[in-house]
Amino acid sequence: MRTILVVQPVLPDYRIQFFNLLHRELGDKLQLVVLEEAYETGVRSVSDTGLPVRFSKYRWLCGKRLLWHHDVVGQATQADGVVMPLNPRMLDVWYVLLHRSIRRKPIVLWGHMSSRSGEARFSAWLRSIMFRLASAILLYTETECASAVKRFPRKKILSMRNALYRKDQLTVLEPQNPPVDLIYVGRLVPEKKPLFLIRAFAAALQRLPDDAQLHIVGDGGQRRACEGLVEELGVTDRVILHGHQADVDELRTLYSKALFSISPGYVGLSLTQSLGFGVPMLVSDNEPHSPEIEALREGENAMYFTSDDQHDFVETLLACFEQAHKWIALRETISEDCKNRYSVEAMVDAMLEALGSPCHHDAKESE
Repeated sequence: MRTILVVQPVLPDYRIQFFNLLHRELGDKLQLVVLEEAYETGVRSVSDTGLPVRFSKYRWLCGKRLLWHHDVVGQATQADGVVMPLNPRMLDVWYVLLHRSIRRKPIVLWGHMSSRSGEARFSAWLRSIMFRLASAILLYTETECASAVKRFPRKKILSMRNALYRKDQLTVLEPQNPPVDLIYVGRLVPEKKPLFLIRAFAAALQRLPDDAQLHIVGDGGQRRACEGLVEELGVTDRVILHGHQADVDELRTLYSKALFSISPGYVGLSLTQSLGFGVPMLVSDNEPHSPEIEALREGENAMYFTSDDQHDFVETLLACFEQAHKWIALRETISEDCKNRYSVEAMVDAMLEALGSPCHHDAKESE
């Protein structure tokens, strides 16, 4: 039986939808290998998934500059098809890449054209070698794809835009009352700046509708600091900390009550999540944003405010409320546009194309 091995640094809950659909397409051919916890972000894998997953271990080398997954190599060299991270720090990827390239066996690399924080010249050169050795490359944005195709015109390079949900899950839920809340979904860590958001929201309260609330959905190292700040500012009835929430129906309900979602720090998948539910986003402008920023269209599905500037945040937020009717009227358009560009179906199509496998999910019922 033909085997397809997919190696990923971690299997968080937001990736389950994608791998469920991929498993439906490939069946018993799919083998998934992941870590229990991401080596850089601390994000943990979901343990009970129903997927054919094996948890791997890794070893740090050279003062935590390089990684080696010692129990992946044998399986990765033998599989009929392999998908591995596009990460020059992972020595096992180099080993498998060279091994399969020499033997003319296909290997797909999946990741970023460059790191979010930028790369040294040597690292970029190493990544370009990986491009040349791989049989196909999956990148996260159309912009990255277009740039890569110019540099490697003979290479099979596909865009696999990051998505969280199936198309049928990306719907606009009409609230009973006009939306006046705000929502933040993401990790509670310094680079996401949840403390700035709480302070800025508290500063804007006197000029917002009396029933407006800020919903903070997520967990992380600053959870207690957020709780303490809410108490200190006396806004416990206006700022609701929900903790981590993965249930799509619960999230859709929370988004339906929000006029805008907020990204006070760098933005990631929460942007496409918000747009998929039809909710525009207020985004901090000067941050090392993830590739999902490509989905942002200022004035159409989002607005920018000046990073770390509380006054500009408040004034921009009030301007959004002044144009509430416009943004509410755009919700269906925002959702439909996101649905067409960001869905797990589109991600699965791209991966199967990279692997040279046909896709049949359109003929099946959604689960």
